[in-house]
Amino acid sequence: MDLNTFSRRAHELFEEIPEEFREGVDGLTIRSEALPHPVRPEVFTMGQCLTESYPSEWSGPDTLRSVLVLFHGSFTALSRLDPSFDWEEELWETLTHELRHHLE
Repeated sequence: MDLNTFSRRAHELFEEIPEEFREGVDGLTIRSEALPHPVRPEVFTMGQCLTESYPSEWSGPDTLRSVLVLFHGSFTALSRLDPSFDWEEELWETLTHELRHHLE
């Protein structure tokens, strides 16, 4: 899957997630690079949840903001290692995994 198709599909899937679960998430960013593990060449970081807290007397969606990041290059690298790689399934799984980091 090329970068443009990946980005379009990732944003479509992100928008399918109910709004209440996306509260506090400022957006989805697609990066073109791969993030390989420093020692294990078959392991890649597929996504990240980058979170910042803002000073407040209480904690909640107004004080915690995140951006979800997906690494297209990592998906590409893994698809080359595994002929049965399912782009759609991996995209959804990674997106919801990173969203859980925000929610938890």
